[in-house]
Amino acid sequence: QKVPIYLQEDRRPARGGLLEVSDKVTNFEIAPDGKRALFGGRGDVFTIPAKHGAVRNLTKTPGVHERNSKWSPDGKWIAYISDAAGEDEIYIIPQDGSGQAKQITKNAETYKYDIHWSPDSKKILWGDKRLRLRYVEIDSGQITEVDTSETWEFRQYAWSPDSRWIVYVRSEKETMDMVYLHSLEEKKSHPITKGWYDVGSPTFSSNGKYVFFVSNRDFNPIYSRTEWNHAYQDMSRIYLITLTKDTESPFKPISDEVQIEEEKKKETESSKVNENKKKKKKKGKKQPLTKKERRQRRKAAQRKKQQEQKEKAESAKKDEKKDDFIQVDIDGIQERIAVLPTKTSSYHNLTAVGDTLYYNRRGSKDDKTRLFIYNLKDKKETEIGAIGGYEISADRKKMLVKTSGKYAIIDLPKAKADPKEFLNLSGMEVFLDRKLEWEQIFTECWRQMRDFFYVENMHGVDWPKMRKRYEPLVAFVNHRADLTYIIGEMIGELNVGHTYVGGGDYPKPKRINLGLLGARINRDVESGYYRIDNILRGQNWDKSLRSPLTEIGVNADEGDYILAINGESTKEMNNIYKLLINKAGKQITLKLNAEPKQANSRDVIVIPNTGEEHLYYYGWVQSNIEKVSQATDGKVGYLHVPDMGVYGLNEFVKYFYPQIRKKALIIDVRGNGGGNVSPMLIERLRREISMIEFSRDTAPRTEPSAMIYGTMVCLCDEYSASDGDLFTYQFKKYKLG
Repeated sequence: QKVPIYLQEDRRPARGGLLEVSDKVTNFEIAPDGKRALFGGRGDVFTIPAKHGAVRNLTKTPGVHERNSKWSPDGKWIAYISDAAGEDEIYIIPQDGSGQAKQITKNAETYKYDIHWSPDSKKILWGDKRLRLRYVEIDSGQITEVDTSETWEFRQYAWSPDSRWIVYVRSEKETMDMVYLHSLEEKKSHPITKGWYDVGSPTFSSNGKYVFFVSNRDFNPIYSRTEWNHAYQDMSRIYLITLTKDTESPFKPISDEVQIEEEKKKETESSKVNENKKKKKKKGKKQPLTKKERRQRRKAAQRKKQQEQKEKAESAKKDEKKDDFIQVDIDGIQERIAVLPTKTSSYHNLTAVGDTLYYNRRGSKDDKTRLFIYNLKDKKETEIGAIGGYEISADRKKMLVKTSGKYAIIDLPKAKADPKEFLNLSGMEVFLDRKLEWEQIFTECWRQMRDFFYVENMHGVDWPKMRKRYEPLVAFVNHRADLTYIIGEMIGELNVGHTYVGGGDYPKPKRINLGLLGARINRDVESGYYRIDNILRGQNWDKSLRSPLTEIGVNADEGDYILAINGESTKEMNNIYKLLINKAGKQITLKLNAEPKQANSRDVIVIPNTGEEHLYYYGWVQSNIEKVSQATDGKVGYLHVPDMGVYGLNEFVKYFYPQIRKKALIIDVRGNGGGNVSPMLIERLRREISMIEFSRDTAPRTEPSAMIYGTMVCLCDEYSASDGDLFTYQFKKYKLG
């Protein structure tokens, strides 16, 4: 018989209401005059005053995703990407929110990346998932294709100050990435770097003389301590290209020359001769001019003045045109490269203002991202501060900075900056309608799979049909976890791995860690006390493998009874872990005894762990090593790789190199969680002996030295996932064992 069940539920997780989203910032921008800042947050577009005024939510659309907002250089408009029409389109809205949004692009069919206004505020540039770089005319809506790629998306691009050129990075099929210049007039692109070195972050100087970019051209290897091998870390510096042949390098040689005494004497004598001539001219008598001659001279002087004024105006026009329009000499441009004399590191986010270049740096030796400037005139680098991101206003007078999770508008810095006043983001609020938001999330996830799935045929699945099949279920969603489940079921129709669904805005209760002692503990039925049946092995010099009961001075033994924790008897506890709630990482006192009685008991101080999984894993690996060693008289080695990430790589390194002289090796990837380092492991296992090296009175060594020259065996199971699967495939492909 069917049992009717009724739940009196008020569906609290599905409620909307007013919500502050200052912790959901996705992008930031600054007004052209620095009076306001622009933020994207939880799918809406906001502007925030530098000091005084109201926070404005310009879009207020809970069921629409607006993103990548940008302020127009003339200050009138804010552009953003929105899926209000069902696809990613570009919209503009009056910056003060006084009018309706205007749709600029139409008939979109794929995902759009960052948008960039042209400096004249007439065009918007973007890249998309179909590997195109395009711009749209604001007035006409006409879209022009700048370039297409066969290898990857366009993600780095910038306008010239005169809006007539675009500089961008294109991924190449057969070389490294290259920087290109595109002329809007010629509708033609020109490579300005060669494909020998990786490049990025291209931008124009504000005077139009240079293109700056970052490139990896410094080779300073570091060497491995585990074997004779190398790696490269900090390889990049900032470079510039002069756009015309007659533009001088800011780093041209300068020479102070000594003036010879004879040259000084000649200059003095020449000056005296000229002075005497002037005096004689004054002394000579002038003949009086007739009226006719005076009239003719006046007319000639007027004509000369008019001609000079005309020539001056034409020259000014030419100069003005020269200033307005960037000149480019493509011939030989790839050779006109100079490097800024800064340290090799990792650079990004370049912006030029006059003779100053602003940039972020974070190299392998930097603890955080920092902002620097380089003055081309003074040839000097200055650190501004620990600023993770910045935007400079269009008038080049103000800067919006992000530091320690806060935002500030400051005067354009020329020296060390330490912002004291920060923007108040507390007014960033949305009226949340979760139902509409969940519908939007579902649709966007469907579009993401359509645009990003690795093959266009979607594994033969009718993808529009799948949307129609699962979309009706969204109306019944009353919790974010329900939506995740529906999206997961829909994506599961594609029958492919690595299509994960997760995250989302749902209640997350606070987790309270138990203190764990690194031991198997069971209750003694007769006495009621808890007994330590097994102490887990560890390595106490390694924090991740600390076994609390084995630390120096604890002196706990297997078979000991825990009579009390912090003075409370364990006999009265139905679960010993009640006394260990929230004790992880904190000192506790255990009363121990070899017998279940108080007499002759001892107190020891212990610091419990937050987890025991690493100890159990370590013990399992050690027991496997011992089994293999005992069964083969120490001739065969064993190692386990738990995943193909940093942890798994470290475990491989720990156990591979100490066992390279074993006669054989078992590589165990059972339960491997995946990652991406399998090529590194396979490369080491594929090595073949080519030579023998030896020195007098020493044992012979193989070359390569770090290799196994005996038999290998790989163990795997159904839980060898992702890159763990790829590892086993490669092991068989290369016939390694």
